[in-house]
Amino acid sequence: MAAALTDPAGAIVMELFATACVLSRQDSNLQQKDQTKDAVARLFIADSLQHAETCLRAMRNNDDLLCRAVQRVADLEKFDL
Repeated sequence: MAAALTDPAGAIVMELFATACVLSRQDSNLQQKDQTKDAVARLFIADSLQHAETCLRAMRNNDDLLCRAVQRVADLEKFDL
């Protein structure tokens, strides 16, 4: 569980899972015409997706030389260079 907190991919998965849970609960509440927690759900979802986006950027900005070299090769292959 601790690895998910330091690993950007694990953090993204956790954020998306939490967001899916909140969306499910919000959908259930809205079907019952209960909007008492709508604002809180929207704030949580926005915060969670923003955190997931930050994790995605962290995955892209990798300082590991081997990872960057593999990315360059993948980019070259993508364009058949």
